[in-house]
Amino acid sequence: MRFLKILLIIVSVIAIVTLSYILWEDFSLPEPTTSFSLFSYIFLVIILSFLNILYQLKSFRFYRRREKQQLHKKLHKVFWVAGLFFSGFLIYIAASEFYRLYIYYEIIGFNIDQVYRLLLFLVLGSLSFLEIAFLKKRIKRLKTERDTKEEIDDIGNLIT
Repeated sequence: MRFLKILLIIVSVIAIVTLSYILWEDFSLPEPTTSFSLFSYIFLVIILSFLNILYQLKSFRFYRRREKQQLHKKLHKVFWVAGLFFSGFLIYIAASEFYRLYIYYEIIGFNIDQVYRLLLFLVLGSLSFLEIAFLKKRIKRLKTERDTKEEIDDIGNLIT
């Protein structure tokens, strides 16, 4: 799971850098060509990518060794929601690409690069959703194990 978290951080950084560069290039022109709706999508992806990076970094502590895990610290709900929205947006991009390919197939056809891009967004979005679900279960399991160990230690202290 650590590898998946690192992969999702890299994807988010690439999204931020690429889209920031596109916006910078477009707004450096005398007449910007980006429409407001495209600008809002790009801005949304930049914000979601940034929040996803924060979510991945903050939740990385739950994958440490037992001695270094900090289960007393909670992961704020904003980060959970940001991770879910980022995953959902990746799947939305894949679905939009699939719809565009389906609608315009007879007119423009498609090439294999479009299919790879569609599958890339679909796989990354699905893996991100799975990672969030597995992390939620892992946190619950780790807290249960910690509570059980503390109860056993308390009982052992009462006996002696």
